[in-house]
Amino acid sequence: MDNNSAAIGIAKPACRCCKVLGLIVVGCALIVLVAGSQVGRWLEAPGQPASKADVIVILGGDTGSRLLAALDFYRRGLAPKLFLAGVESDDLSTYNPMLNLRLQYLLAQGVPREAIVVDRQSSNSWEEAANTLKLMHDSGWHKALVISDPPHLRRLSWVWSKVFVQADPAFVLVASRPSWWHSRDWWHDEKSGVFVLMEVIKLGYYYAVR
Repeated sequence: MDNNSAAIGIAKPACRCCKVLGLIVVGCALIVLVAGSQVGRWLEAPGQPASKADVIVILGGDTGSRLLAALDFYRRGLAPKLFLAGVESDDLSTYNPMLNLRLQYLLAQGVPREAIVVDRQSSNSWEEAANTLKLMHDSGWHKALVISDPPHLRRLSWVWSKVFVQADPAFVLVASRPSWWHSRDWWHDEKSGVFVLMEVIKLGYYYAVR
């Protein structure tokens, strides 16, 4: 009896520890699930409605949705100028703006060439923000509509706020409307999932080194 009691006495605390550990694991899993379901909304939250501005900035890396949104805003008269930020070639020294597919598309849609400014310098988000600011200063523009995909907006808000430190000129982040983006269940779409994971990684990198 004594041996059995001793064995039982040892086993009970071990069982209690297992239960506590199990509750902790389940609790952490629930927290991760709830937080994960909100990541999409958090990433797109800095987006605002489009409004009157001096220029519409279309960021590089576009798959089409940013261009379509910008064209819609231009046709609605929200801004008289379009800035194609971000070059489409890594070789900036030989970059030819006439090879820019976005430029060709806008011209084909009837946008006058004089209404389009083509970026020849920016190769990342920081340079896009800095070169937009310089263009706005040089042109006397006060407000820009910056178009990008919804999951990019949190990182862009951080980057552009670092560059646009003064109240004037100002920028407004506006989300495009890609068919693959669903903020509530972003993990159901492979492209959406990749975007979210990459943005979280990039945000962590920016916070760590910038």
